[in-house]
Amino acid sequence: MSRSGFGVLFAAGLLGLATAASAAPIHGAQDGWAAVTACAGTPNDEARRDCLDGVLRRAGLLSGEARAPQPGPADRPRFLGVPLPGPSDEAPRAASIERARIDGEGRLELVTTDGETWRSQDTGLQLPKSGQAMSIEPAGLSTFECRVSKWESFLCRQDRSR
Repeated sequence: MSRSGFGVLFAAGLLGLATAASAAPIHGAQDGWAAVTACAGTPNDEARRDCLDGVLRRAGLLSGEARAPQPGPADRPRFLGVPLPGPSDEAPRAASIERARIDGEGRLELVTTDGETWRSQDTGLQLPKSGQAMSIEPAGLSTFECRVSKWESFLCRQDRSR
């Protein structure tokens, strides 16, 4: 059986899966497919869409008025079945630096007054002062943007090994 033939049978099967109480409910794949093919002959796009919506309602697969979909995590683009990271609704967090040092790899290590440890992804950064304010904002893929001044920010990760 060809792919298009399978798709037609699949669509017809879906239309026949559920029934709803209405003036002319659809029972079975043959009734559903007959209703879909009748809609296909409608020349106006809007009328055809309304016709197909009516078929879906009679089959019990669509209820109420059609609404615009609300974007959410399920609507994010996917790669290999995994949603790609998108902008976060999380607000930047404020923190104060308790101590800072350059580690053996030349990366900045910041410990905040609340005990969290953050490590920069980059090397060659300026060492901030103890007591300096910083903000931490999600940047995607488990990274954050750490901003230690108006002009200096860098990608960082939280060190959870301690």
